[in-house]
Parts: sequence; structure tokens; C-alpha cells
Amino acid sequence: MPGKRINFIVIPQNDGRVREFGLSIRLLWGGGIALCLLSGLFGYYALQFHTRPDPGTDLAGLRGESVLLEARLDSARRDLGRLEAVVGKLARQEGLEDPAVGSVGAGDQAPGVGGRRHPDDRPHYSTARPAEERIENLSQRIQNLQREALYQLTSSQSLIETFEANKENLLYVPTIWPVADVRNVWISSGFGDREDPFTGLKSKHLGIDLAGPRGLPIVATAAGEVAYAYADRFLGKVVVVNHDPLAIGEDGKTTSRPGLLRTEYGHLHKILVRKGQRVARGDTLGTMGSTGRSTGPHLHYAVRYQVRSRGGLNGYRDPQDFLVDWRPSDRPTGSIALHPD
Repeated sequence: MPGKRINFIVIPQNDGRVREFGLSIRLLWGGGIALCLLSGLFGYYALQFHTRPDPGTDLAGLRGESVLLEARLDSARRDLGRLEAVVGKLARQEGLEDPAVGSVGAGDQAPGVGGRRHPDDRPHYSTARPAEERIENLSQRIQNLQREALYQLTSSQSLIETFEANKENLLYVPTIWPVADVRNVWISSGFGDREDPFTGLKSKHLGIDLAGPRGLPIVATAAGEVAYAYADRFLGKVVVVNHDPLAIGEDGKTTSRPGLLRTEYGHLHKILVRKGQRVARGDTLGTMGSTGRSTGPHLHYAVRYQVRSRGGLNGYRDPQDFLVDWRPSDRPTGSIALHPD
């Protein structure tokens, strides 16, 4: 069956010959579709031509972003360097350097060089070192810093736990000076070898002498129990404190257990405590005087291990080895007039 056709009649204006054309329906549809495709392709390429970015503009934008990223990377490196310095200082102060890590940032440090830096110098990066490598290096330093910080946190927590477990024992360590006012005393004789003030011969001084005004309050340098309060031929009126910690037994009763140290306070003018009395750090034991074998008002203060085989010199130690507070000078800085009762 012949396909359908559409006939077109052409009538010229000048009375020319009339012509008739016939086109099949398929040919017309194919031509329409082809025309639409050509129009679409033309429109697409025209749009791409007008909207395509300028390569020069893109390059300038990328360069600007690169400069900005370089500046941010440089700032991050400086901040990280300062943080590494702080963490490293803390590690050195606390003695907490991780053997597996070593010093913070050590792997990124250059060999030691020197020279004067010109004021116009600016930090720069070599193009031979890719940005990825520098970022990887920065990431590695951050990881090292995180590991060091975690190690210090763990070590600090261990120190805190150790302190908490032993803080009760610290109450029984003589860490303060045995006088109520250190501004009005001075060390008139130190610990160890000295010339005896009465005989002029070389002798061992098993404590320190603190000279000051008569009547100055003398205080306990740590918590404990008064073991002796008596008069001695040489030390005059003496108080001896055993720094025995208190302990609570299974039956709930509080008792004392033998401690590590004892302290002795000699040449007192008055004794204000009694044997067996519990005292706390800072409690008044008596007043400064010049009783016994003495050339003037002063306190003979001594620290001794309760087990006398420790420490040498029959268990005596230099009291200044235990002190953590302000130390009086070797000569007086002032005086007060205290009058004994």
C-alpha cells in the first residue's frame, strides 16, 4: 500500500506555470526531527561558549587560594610550635618525658645553626616540598603532641593518686619553722661541726639554734604526740614530740602507730604542754628562753629518726632538709621585746 503523501501547489504571481510537489509523511517527520536536533546542538554550544570561565581568572583565583592556605598553614605551624614548647617545658619540670616519644617535636627539629636574622626576612616555603608533605608533617607533630599530652595527663593523675594516698602522712613531717614569727629570729648555730661556745673545742651540733627574744612562742612543726616534757641539765626545759600517725582499728578505736621522725625543742622558758598530749602542726609548745647550758635566749631545734640507726649521727638530720617554707637569715632583721610571765 503506497504511503500517504502531502501535496504542495506553487502558484507564481506572474501567471507562470503552476507546479505541484508531493512529499511523504515520513520524510516530513524525519526532517522536523533533524531540524530540532540541529537547533538543540546549536543552542548548547552557544551557551557553553558564553558561560565558559576565563582560564586566566581561574588561575588567579587558585593562586589567591594557595596564598591564603599557605598563610593559614604557617600560622598553624607557629601555634603548634608554641604549644609544643609549653608541653615540653611542663614535661621537663615534672620529669614526665615519655621514653617512647622523647622530646616533643624533636623529630621535626633541624640541626643547630645560627646567625643574625634580617628584619625584612619572611617565612617562605620551597616549591620543591609539596604541600601534601608539609601537611603530613604537621599532622604527625599533632599526633605526637596528643600522645605527649595523654602521657602527661596519665602521669599527673598518678602523682595525684600518690599524694592522696600519702597526704595523711605529710601531716607528720616537720616542714615549718618551730617559731611563731620567723621575722624575729636568726640562725645562730647550724647543724654539724662547730666550735663549742663554752669550751672552744670542735664538737658536733645535732640541731640548729634559733636566737630571738625571750618569750617568743615555740610551735610544733608537725602533728604528733608529746613524748617528753621535762628539764635537762644541758638543754634546760625540753619538749620532745614523736610524730606518730593516728590509725583507726577494726574495732573503730583510734590509736597511734610508730612514726618515722621526732622533733626536740630545748632551752624553753616555759613548757605549755604535757606528756601524752596530741598536738597539731602550729600548736604552741612553749616559749623561747635560756634555760640549761645557754649563752642567751634561743631555741635548740633538732629532727631525729625514731629508729636511730637511720640518718647518721645517731639518727639526727639537719632540720633545714625538711623545710618547705621561708628560711630565716643568718642574722637578725629586727627585734621585739617579749617579756616572760
